[in-house]
Amino acid sequence: ELHFLLGSDSLRDLPTWREPARIGALAVIVAVNRGRDAAAAEREWCGRHLPREISERLRFVTIPATS
Repeated sequence: ELHFLLGSDSLRDLPTWREPARIGALAVIVAVNRGRDAAAAEREWCGRHLPREISERLRFVTIPATS
């Protein structure tokens, strides 16, 4: 199984990418928070704005911020 990693802030642009549903069909999309504590806000946004084909294949990973 393939996983496509991207920063959670990039999720807002994902619907404008070329064939975003195809990306979701090919791989699990893994959104990494990039050290910010915004995972809950990103999840809420995604539920309202991403196509079902993408949101069903979306996972979130929270990593600690570095100093």
